[in-house]
Amino acid sequence: MLMILAAGSAAAAPAGPLAVVTTHCLDCHSGDEPQAAVALDRLVAAPDFNADFHTWQAVREVLEAGRMPPREVGPLAAADRDAVLAWLGPGLRAAVEANAGDPGPVTLRRLTNAEYDATMRDLMGIDLGLARDFEPDGGGGEGFANTGDVLFVNPRQFDRYLAAARTIADQATILPGSGIVVRGERVGPRGPEAIRDQAQQALYVWYQKAAAAHVPGDGDDLREADYLLACWRHAHRDVTGADSLDPLADAAGLPRAFLANWWAFLQAEEPASRYLDPTRLAWRRLPPPDPAAPQDVPAAVTAGITAIQAERRSWYVHNPDLYWGTTQRIQQDAEGLNPYPLATATAGANRVHLVVGDAGDGNEGDVVRLQELQVHVGNGWQSYVDWLAGRRQELEAMLAAEATGEATVEAELAAVVAALGRFGTHPRGDSEGGDSDGGQHGRDVAADEIVVVAPAVVTLPIPTDATKFKGRGRLDLDEPDADEATAQWLATVGDPPDPAGVMPGIITVWKRGSAKGREAMREFSLMKQAFPETFDLRLSGITDNFRFRPPHPRVYWLSDEQLLTLLPEADRADHAAFMTDWDFARHLKIPPPLAADWDARVLARLDEFAARAWRGSLTDDERERLHGIYRRALLAADPADADATSGLREQAAREALVAVLVAPRFLFRVEAQTPEEHPVTAWELAARLSYFLWSSLPDEPLRRAAADGSLLDPARLEHEVRRMLADDRAEALAREFAARWLRFHGFAERAPIDREQYPEFTPALQADMETEATAFLADMIREDRPLRELFGAEHTFLNDRLAAHYGIPDVEGPAWRRVDVAAHGRGGLLGMAAILASTSYPHRTSPVLRGNWVLTSVLGTPTPPPPADVPPLEESADVAAGIRDRLEAHRAADACAVCHDRIDPLGFALEGFDVLGRHRDRDDTSAPLDLAGEFVDGTTFVGVAGLRDFLADRRDLVVLQFCRKLLGYALGREVLPTDLPLLERLRDQILEEDAGFSAAVLGIVTSRQFLHRRGEPTDL
Repeated sequence: MLMILAAGSAAAAPAGPLAVVTTHCLDCHSGDEPQAAVALDRLVAAPDFNADFHTWQAVREVLEAGRMPPREVGPLAAADRDAVLAWLGPGLRAAVEANAGDPGPVTLRRLTNAEYDATMRDLMGIDLGLARDFEPDGGGGEGFANTGDVLFVNPRQFDRYLAAARTIADQATILPGSGIVVRGERVGPRGPEAIRDQAQQALYVWYQKAAAAHVPGDGDDLREADYLLACWRHAHRDVTGADSLDPLADAAGLPRAFLANWWAFLQAEEPASRYLDPTRLAWRRLPPPDPAAPQDVPAAVTAGITAIQAERRSWYVHNPDLYWGTTQRIQQDAEGLNPYPLATATAGANRVHLVVGDAGDGNEGDVVRLQELQVHVGNGWQSYVDWLAGRRQELEAMLAAEATGEATVEAELAAVVAALGRFGTHPRGDSEGGDSDGGQHGRDVAADEIVVVAPAVVTLPIPTDATKFKGRGRLDLDEPDADEATAQWLATVGDPPDPAGVMPGIITVWKRGSAKGREAMREFSLMKQAFPETFDLRLSGITDNFRFRPPHPRVYWLSDEQLLTLLPEADRADHAAFMTDWDFARHLKIPPPLAADWDARVLARLDEFAARAWRGSLTDDERERLHGIYRRALLAADPADADATSGLREQAAREALVAVLVAPRFLFRVEAQTPEEHPVTAWELAARLSYFLWSSLPDEPLRRAAADGSLLDPARLEHEVRRMLADDRAEALAREFAARWLRFHGFAERAPIDREQYPEFTPALQADMETEATAFLADMIREDRPLRELFGAEHTFLNDRLAAHYGIPDVEGPAWRRVDVAAHGRGGLLGMAAILASTSYPHRTSPVLRGNWVLTSVLGTPTPPPPADVPPLEESADVAAGIRDRLEAHRAADACAVCHDRIDPLGFALEGFDVLGRHRDRDDTSAPLDLAGEFVDGTTFVGVAGLRDFLADRRDLVVLQFCRKLLGYALGREVLPTDLPLLERLRDQILEEDAGFSAAVLGIVTSRQFLHRRGEPTDL
């Protein structure tokens, strides 16, 4: 480690303390091979707390803890021990204070693999996981991958970076409006047709997504009457005072755009359509309001609006008794070759009306044959003609028998006879009986067929106990003027509609290919476009906006201007970008003026991208070099005609993109470096902050704060820190800092478990174990929970699979949720399977590994490495013996006891969990468990609950260790002695305030170490 202390280097010591060290320590700690690699003979000869700070600090720690001299030698006399400590304490502290807060030298750092992937994810908007093919990162400093001293780059690594940049470029589309967009699959070189199609498809998808939430869905109430009433109030605004449509819409809870569209439709005269005019004309005929009661709605207005709504809905509300689909859908296929139904319910009626309409254009050729007429009586259908004939016989028999009520019988008989007379005749000349094939030739009419010339209403008697009446109508194509035919037909028992005009909700039938048919279909299409019947049709009308504006009013539709007012700024910006792409890409060969504009826009996009990727602003030289790459690539692609196509321009932009992604300013976290200490710039601070908290590049708010320099203001800096900690991206702190600090990083891929011995340890369960720990830590960060909950919380995060593994009931489904588990002997990190499995051997638990994890990772008081001659723990000497007994035997050796006396009690407390983190009452050899731990000083505790209490009593050590690790991670270097005052301040603040992550983070990012830099210059 580089020592950076300059003041008070010599440590003048009284003879007493040095004599104690000489007498009691040099026998083991001197010579060429001193114990634990600690040589004190040279240090005693010329003590210097600056140059040998760590060694003297280690001497102080082992004396304070009573770990030295070894047990076999015997303890120091209290007076001797106190004398040495009284000399070491002030001297070491003076050395620390002399340069407290020095930022220290930090080696130029490249992006770690995790930082590379996170940066690419946030830069491109897609997580491609390209770093999986890179050289693995090491660890250094405080054990983290982001330590500059271990972030090397060799030729093979650079080749991987180049390959990743090429992959990204091949998956990118680069257009003048939307800019650089990376897809989930390879795009590769493409021609202008593909780029045009992409631009069109992008707009189509944008309109679909943007408009979907604002367009009535299938089954939604279209509220026609509410719109009509609001328009009526506005039409009579001189009385109602409704001068503006928007307040009317707001008051009624109607979308403003649709009310404006209704108003435009009702006011329009063109285009004329007999299917739209009934709505417009009926609304215009509504009576005005009463000036004496201007806000009241007259009953006639309510009735009229209700009738108009019913008329409108009849076109697009499905009547299953009549058609298999809605009228609007059936009309698409309606033509004279096919018959079409007429049907009505008749319960309680004694008459049915067959209405044949002329569809509002006159009755030339409107001859309709009504066939297969039937009534439903009792349990079945029967021929209506047969019923008529039978009824005639019944009535005649009643008259012959001189039954009572002869007048009524005679009247009914006359009606039956008249009805029978309608069958088998043609109004324009007929031949009774008709042909056997149905009478479709000439004037022949079948005996069970009625022929009607529109407009007409044929009223027929029906049995009073009938429930339904049905039949089929067919246009008579043998009529000489059938080409002029457009006809409608229906059956009803109510008041029949006027057949001389369009009958709402009824299909219009015409002869295929006729001019009249095309005219009717054109007018019907106008109605269908104004009032689409389904959500999909309404939405598709809006997706055409970029190609043309409809020439006539549409109602449930949104113009671009209307739609954009409903959307957030980001969606409006996307629309502008996609429209720009379309304006350029629709030209398969780009005209020269557009080519220059294309280049300028793409280069601007590349500049923006490079500035984000390089985490700062571009210099003029950098911008010119980037533009030069683009222009040279374009000329190289087609030197004869560089303006040729959009495809060549995109390929040239990809070359510039690759250059951005392999530049040192992207791969390395470049900062200005000089031997002297100096403050970092706002841009450098933004990058330090984002990679500390997110393992990724600064986002737009952070970039803005860096660009205007406000990030250097303490208040703005604190605001950004709190914003970033609350962001989901702060989970990177859980994955890259906490998981490495607590040694379960990568557990989902590399768990040390023997799957043959533990087949229940599936990959899914393995991943759940890591997710639990990560989710718990991410919640600690995001919610700024007190740090004491790291090991003292009563909850964890579970899904159903992990809960079942732990034996915790009432957790259902795969979703992760916070669960109180205190009653199940869990809570916090100590009960988590990822940590318990990571501190086990593949086939059994290890109190040594678990105890050492607590001692080293949690308390920050590691033991020295064991001497070379320490015998290993006997795995098989006595298989029947429990692990505790074997460890007791192992500690019989004094060289082993010095460490195991500290390690083993902590590990025994966690033996109540097996290798996979499940509760148990016997160890791996089936021996009963003894979860009690006892230190040589008499401190005792039992099980995980006792261990939690033990750690709670030593919160100062736990918090200091947390702060040390967090500082090392934030700075990307080993913690220095000069960092101790900062760490102590953070520890004291956190303990006093019972604070969470934010207190430690804010203390670090506002420290001299984080805000300043000192290091050797670099060529980069």
